[in-house]
Amino acid sequence: MSVSFYFFTLVMIFTGCIFPVKGYAVPAAPVIHPLTQSDGTIISAKQWGDESYHGWETEDGYAIIFDKGLESWVYAIQNTDGELVSSSRVVDRDDLPDNCVPHLRPAGKAQLRIIKKMTTRESRLRKAEIPQNVVPTTGTANVPVIMINFNDTDTSFTVNNFNLLLFGTNTNSMRDYYEEVSYGKFSVSPGPTGVLGWYIASDEHDYYGKNDDDGYDKWPSDLVYEAVQAADDDVDFSIYDMDNDGYVDVVNIIHQGTGEEFSGDDADIWSHRWDLNSAEYFGYSHYGEYRTNDRNANGNYVRVNDYVIQPEQLDEGTQETVGVFAHEYGHSFGLPDLYDTDYSSNGIGDWSLMASGSWNYVSEIGDRPAHMDAWSKYFLGWVNPKKVTSTLTNEPIIQAATTSDVYQLLSGNPLSGEYFLVENRQKASFDAGLPGDGLLIWHVDGNLISKKINLNTVNNKECYPSKKCSKKHYGVALVQADDNWDLELDNNLGDAGDPYPGNTNNTSFNKETAPNSKLYNGKKSGVSITNISMSDATMTATLSVESK
Repeated sequence: MSVSFYFFTLVMIFTGCIFPVKGYAVPAAPVIHPLTQSDGTIISAKQWGDESYHGWETEDGYAIIFDKGLESWVYAIQNTDGELVSSSRVVDRDDLPDNCVPHLRPAGKAQLRIIKKMTTRESRLRKAEIPQNVVPTTGTANVPVIMINFNDTDTSFTVNNFNLLLFGTNTNSMRDYYEEVSYGKFSVSPGPTGVLGWYIASDEHDYYGKNDDDGYDKWPSDLVYEAVQAADDDVDFSIYDMDNDGYVDVVNIIHQGTGEEFSGDDADIWSHRWDLNSAEYFGYSHYGEYRTNDRNANGNYVRVNDYVIQPEQLDEGTQETVGVFAHEYGHSFGLPDLYDTDYSSNGIGDWSLMASGSWNYVSEIGDRPAHMDAWSKYFLGWVNPKKVTSTLTNEPIIQAATTSDVYQLLSGNPLSGEYFLVENRQKASFDAGLPGDGLLIWHVDGNLISKKINLNTVNNKECYPSKKCSKKHYGVALVQADDNWDLELDNNLGDAGDPYPGNTNNTSFNKETAPNSKLYNGKKSGVSITNISMSDATMTATLSVESK
């Protein structure tokens, strides 16, 4: 399939550029795509969103949609319901519509309809997961990986290629990633059978991946079912039921070709995590869960329900990188997305695997996914923050790539309380692709997280100085040292001004500084972080909490 052909054929109805969610998905890759107009003109655009809720905008941020009547990409405007519709003004030919603003998204009734669909699906997926995890967070997890081709396509990479990418040692694999970010507490293994495949699906590529009128990939869950069914005689699935509950913890499916999150092709499958029973419930599977031929220790047949699906290729001829796999597997622990899933802002951007940091890179996009943020590691039990209750003077803080040094100021836990977490992030190991380095200060509202984690909306309500922040703010927010609030304002995915001291040489954080250490209700927190040293593998700072 040629680039010009598939980008020209990204024909979406006017209301079909914004989509509700199925499960958990990796965010769109931050790359520029060529789109073809009816006269042959090529325009440059970028995809935003995830499988649940995505669209297109120009390089300078103006929302665009495909107008079927004009057979061209046009600037989008909002109708009276807040829906994005055609302005009939062709991109790169006509002027912008009046009062057009960058990063236009659905609003009003249209936004409420989207949120309703999102939360219904998210709640069904997560209701059995919190506070439990789908997979264990310590020890070594056996991960079944099944590769499946379509009946009209050819594969480019081998089982051995993916054994190395996922389970290799010292290959920047998913195994390497999780051993590093968990500080040796967790690892992944393919189990005794290794990666399985390639199997062949019953239908062609577009049957499974082509978007329906709501923008969902139509039958990817059927592809999962077929892959598991095809592999059943070749694997003992009871090995992958590590908690002996009668279900494989999670099955990983690799499909031929590229993923929509990178390609932009609406016939590709967008990488995501979901479950077969929910897929059947919502009309996206003909089957529901799969009963395997294998029995567990209790004598019951093991079933497959939870799955993750990802592509073989990043781009045509390039093997998929580890970032997508690591991000999607993160959801198997019960972690939420920490990007803004309604796309009015950028969440915590490139600073975390669970946001857009899954695409960080050194050579190939996604080859060095960022470490998880300090809150995610806390949630998983991979760090035990040192509680600051008085004053620690010139405290050494070692980089997160090598040690689990995290400091907590004010009381709370991952799902309760309002507090600050401090960590040292350097451009090293899997953090090599970070946009900057230094101390990161996280403002966490555990109470809000506990209310929104089931709906995957933890970081949907951005707060910045001109807004009232008492009720609407991120659950996990990065305090940006330059005080520009770029993540909340959708200006970028992170920059060198975010860490302390950063490129603005900001060495203090307290009630008087900008940004300040006040709580979201505007009250003084008593938190002070001063004398922050220059960025290095070991930094120092004076951390204190005023006694009340």
